[in-house]
Amino acid sequence: MKEPFSTLLAEIQELFRNAEFPIKAWRGLLSSYFRYLGPYASSEVGRNNWGLLRVFLKNTYRSLPLGRKHKPAWMAVLDEHPNLLEKSPCERYASAIFEGDSETIEELKKALTISETSWFIIDLLRTQVKRACSFEDSDFKRYLSTLCKALRENVLYVDEGLIAILTRYSRCSDSSEHAELTRLAIDRWGNPKLPGSTGWGNVSQEVKAMVLRWLISKDLRAFFDLFAKDHEADQDQRRLSFWMRYLDQIQDAYFVLGRHAYSSCQEDYVEVKRRNEGRISKLERGGLPNNNAFIMLIGKYAIVEFGAMGNACFCFNLKNLPFQLGARWLGGDKAHLKNVDHPGCKFRLIHRDGNEEWEAVFDRGLRSLDIYPDSSVRGPTSRVRPAVSGTSQNDRKDSALNAHKSMTFKMQELIDFSRYYRLKVIDLRN
Repeated sequence: MKEPFSTLLAEIQELFRNAEFPIKAWRGLLSSYFRYLGPYASSEVGRNNWGLLRVFLKNTYRSLPLGRKHKPAWMAVLDEHPNLLEKSPCERYASAIFEGDSETIEELKKALTISETSWFIIDLLRTQVKRACSFEDSDFKRYLSTLCKALRENVLYVDEGLIAILTRYSRCSDSSEHAELTRLAIDRWGNPKLPGSTGWGNVSQEVKAMVLRWLISKDLRAFFDLFAKDHEADQDQRRLSFWMRYLDQIQDAYFVLGRHAYSSCQEDYVEVKRRNEGRISKLERGGLPNNNAFIMLIGKYAIVEFGAMGNACFCFNLKNLPFQLGARWLGGDKAHLKNVDHPGCKFRLIHRDGNEEWEAVFDRGLRSLDIYPDSSVRGPTSRVRPAVSGTSQNDRKDSALNAHKSMTFKMQELIDFSRYYRLKVIDLRN
């Protein structure tokens, strides 16, 4: 049986050939063409029929009979924008929009009665995203805020647009966090740390890891800056700088909040709790009400840091913990987070300088567990892993040289490095 729309279109074409199809009826078909979701419709039949309608409108427009001296506004617009009936209708508008010219689009929408739910609006945004992703890093980032705002307002294209933008952003030489992109992705797909956030299955593991890195970096800074206001500032900066050197190794993080932070309605605290829903526990028996704990998952281990000074750092085997991650409450004592006698405990280290700085002691403790600083960080406490047996000294030199050449400069790494070694940096660039 022939598809109904094909039969209808055949009848219309016959009427048109016999000059029996009025121009108002053609205008009605044009309205239907713009009103439908077109190539973005969920129905395959609907998409095919829309394509047939587009071809008919394209082939018949120039033959429309004119019963008046002056063309109506919609015909004048089609004369100037014949691309609207082509396979790539929005390519010509992308650059103009990036340059701030929205007047043309508004005129098109008004003259052709294009609604916000039309395929045209979706395709216009898709074209902008495609064009932006083809730019060099600097230009791509310059338009990112505009694209994030547009995606937030377009539910029908937001997922596809997010996939394209996040993937392109992960290829930038500097892929440090973009705040608006982070908020859009989490608002749309949820926190990638949570197993129920299935939207993150749309992107590659590399892209998901990039966003996780952004979130864990924010968590580290929140813990050692926001949740540590009552502590010695220099010590917390040292701890922050130390763990930032292992940022790429941290695959997940949990907060255990004391009474003050857990019940606080301050905007900063509320934002951290909202962002880490499902990763928050209440700290019981933690001493001071403003003490908190932060649990980092690195490799096979869970590492516990406390906020208040005088607390040691504890490391446990992830498969043999004396506590349950994400539990409603956890004890900040030897029953849970400080259970040094538990068979799963790997070390207890204190942040106190002796014959050497505590950072060097911590590095050694982590190396004993096969945990090393991120490859992009260099310092006297980090060590190159032993070479594989059978590799020549010249091969190792060549490998190290190639690795050095492939490194890209990142300002944040310089800042972290200088903080760690208490160096002063003066920026004399323009």
